[in-house]
Amino acid sequence: MYASPFLFITALLAEAAVAMLFFCRLIDQHPTPTRRKWLSGLLAVLALASIAAYFDFGMYPKFGSFMNSHDFFHYYLGAKYSKEVGYYDLYPAVIVADTENNVEPSHTSYRRMTDYGFDSARNVRQNGRTRVYKQAFTEARWDEFRKDVTYFQKLLGKRWPEVVKDKGYNATPVWNMVAGAMANRIPTDGRLGLRPLVYLDLALLATTFVVVYRAFGLRTCMLAVTFFGTCFPMSFTHIRGAFLRLDWVTLLVIALCLIKRARYKTAGALMAYAGMARIFPVVFVFGLGAKWLWETVVRRRFRREYLEFFLVFAAGSLALVGLSLYVADGTAQWRDFFKKIALHNNDLSPHRIGFKYIFLMTYENAVGGWRAFEAQKMQMFSDLRALWWFIQAVVCLVSIRLVKDLEDYETVAYGYVLAFFLFAPTFYYHVMLLLPLFLFLPKLDRLPRTIGASAMFILSIVVYGLLTGFRLESLTLSFIVSCILLGLVLYIMTLAFFTKPCVESALLEEASVHGTPDAC
Repeated sequence: MYASPFLFITALLAEAAVAMLFFCRLIDQHPTPTRRKWLSGLLAVLALASIAAYFDFGMYPKFGSFMNSHDFFHYYLGAKYSKEVGYYDLYPAVIVADTENNVEPSHTSYRRMTDYGFDSARNVRQNGRTRVYKQAFTEARWDEFRKDVTYFQKLLGKRWPEVVKDKGYNATPVWNMVAGAMANRIPTDGRLGLRPLVYLDLALLATTFVVVYRAFGLRTCMLAVTFFGTCFPMSFTHIRGAFLRLDWVTLLVIALCLIKRARYKTAGALMAYAGMARIFPVVFVFGLGAKWLWETVVRRRFRREYLEFFLVFAAGSLALVGLSLYVADGTAQWRDFFKKIALHNNDLSPHRIGFKYIFLMTYENAVGGWRAFEAQKMQMFSDLRALWWFIQAVVCLVSIRLVKDLEDYETVAYGYVLAFFLFAPTFYYHVMLLLPLFLFLPKLDRLPRTIGASAMFILSIVVYGLLTGFRLESLTLSFIVSCILLGLVLYIMTLAFFTKPCVESALLEEASVHGTPDAC
């Protein structure tokens, strides 16, 4: 039995998508106008059903509405009051405000952001520490903060006591600068509440798929929508209905599409924001950089469009960081961010997926409790750090060879390979699987590409099946899913190895020397 009827239906939609991929090939081999109309109609129905799945078919069993109140609590308050609470004091400040707002305090304990251990909420309320957290606020800002805390207490209901036991607010200062400007202009007691902020990600998603349609056509667009609505990273509530949590991935996809349409400078600007908003998306420029290196050193070609891309990317990144330093009045916010992310990276979590969780063999249990297990695994990682970085170096060096014959937009999609090996983010960040999808969908006339696209849908089907026997918070599940993703990554690398240069690219070699974009 599936973990929920919603996942069962979502799995069925993913299975239908696999069938449709091969149906597309069949229709292309034996095309008629009537068959193409039927194909478009079926794809449209499947895409609409997948959109319904993304919205839990309007039922919202966890929060009662599309808005993700838990994530909003962290990223709205974290951005709006970043100058007062930083990366470490959100939970204590909330406990103090809650104590002033209520006769009976709501929280018994909270998670410290300095080491992710737990502390008694009583310690925040006693020994004069209340004043320490309040003095960072002006009187007007404290009143505003208390009002916002009351808003989220009502919104979260019975989940309120547990909300301060998560792992806090982890946005970059660049994202914080953008989101903070919005949060400070949209109050919780406004006529529309926080709904305008809820709609931001939806607007970005709609824009993204319109751009996909313009770059790759209707079929690819509808299949991409279906994948997004059925993929396992987005089939849980963690970042759905949240505050600007999909900006980075939507901008990466838009940038990929713009590169397909030879809009390199605009793509560079968008990827600069995506990188500075979440840091790890920077790896998605690796492929184009590696291809530029190959073109320059081996093929002796000058590719002006690559130079323009990286100049805009570098300038945009520096401008965003510089502006964030100005807004935050110095470097302290960036220093605290990197300390917090270092702690986050060294923390073991059953929600994370990546090569690191294979490397650490996280399915093996240590003797003792969680702390002993975590300490053993992190000591193992420390002992094997040289081997870890050797593997990363090999992957990067091999990738320079593998991307040389990919189309320019495909080099961005290939970036998922580097992301998988280098990072192990929480499972929902693997919504970035949208990127490698574009290695496959635009070229379904080639059987290896159809198989690759099918594998990406089957991946989610398998995960939904595994959830019948594993909890989402299972390190064994994390290990298994990481192994499955490793299989996908190796398939992508193999596909890249056997990819030959497009005929159009060869014909335009001389034009490319003079800076004309690859028209392949």
